[in-house]
Amino acid sequence: MKFTDISSGLKKIQEEWGNNPDEIILDALEAGYDKDYEESIEILENGITVFSNKLDDTTKSRLWDLKARALQNLNRLDEALESIIEAIKIDEKATGLWLDKAEILHDLKNDSEALLAINNAINLAPKESKVDLGIVKAYYLSHLNKHDDALELYNDYLKKYPEDVDALLGKSEELFALGQVEDALKSIESALELEPDDIELLSQKGIVLLDRNKFEESLRCFEKCLEIDSSDELSWYNKACILSLLDKKEDALDALTVAISLDEENITWAKDEQDFDNIRDMKQFNRLTFQVI
Repeated sequence: MKFTDISSGLKKIQEEWGNNPDEIILDALEAGYDKDYEESIEILENGITVFSNKLDDTTKSRLWDLKARALQNLNRLDEALESIIEAIKIDEKATGLWLDKAEILHDLKNDSEALLAINNAINLAPKESKVDLGIVKAYYLSHLNKHDDALELYNDYLKKYPEDVDALLGKSEELFALGQVEDALKSIESALELEPDDIELLSQKGIVLLDRNKFEESLRCFEKCLEIDSSDELSWYNKACILSLLDKKEDALDALTVAISLDEENITWAKDEQDFDNIRDMKQFNRLTFQVI
């Protein structure tokens, strides 16, 4: 394309937006709400070019941040990381930008760098917000298998927000990972008292009960999940595990068939699953698990 064509195009864009760069953000967000992330990126890139010398740093960094999030939604993660780095260069003291960087790094499976970004966000946050961000840090610590540190942060957060079900769930998961099964069960039961029909909470209780060999109680948790959402593949998979342990072989195979139909990745999990030892020699199990993913 010739330079005159580009110049003409940018002039037309500037005429549409006038002197108000906020229109860029509104147009980009509107495209994002419609899941048209490609259009959103194009709007943001045009806005950055048109108003490059007119934007204040806060607005400019927001445009880069919105671009990063649109790229993230398209799973163009390396480009998203580049965009959020540009945003941070402009406004390195914005807590939200560091949080967005952490999320992108997590998607890139770089949780150690994500943790550094979270630490930057916490250091920049007002004192009254540091505990609030601790629950985010706990999530990344958990993925790094630093369960004691994560548990400490969940406990601190729950002192301030004792009825936060996400924190109670996180605490239960950390206690379970640390082998403190009874305490893990108490935490998840506290959460279920607040939200008795939450699938994540019911699944966690089912997992804890399964670990304690309370098969019938665990099965009821996963069956309740499936009453709420019959397409929950995790519940179908765990239901199959429990039915196998109860030696209900045909029912276990039926549940596993549904789990695999919902997510073929369950084939990989099933091959090494000790809970399926009771059905491992059955022809249907072998047909299910020797499919090509």
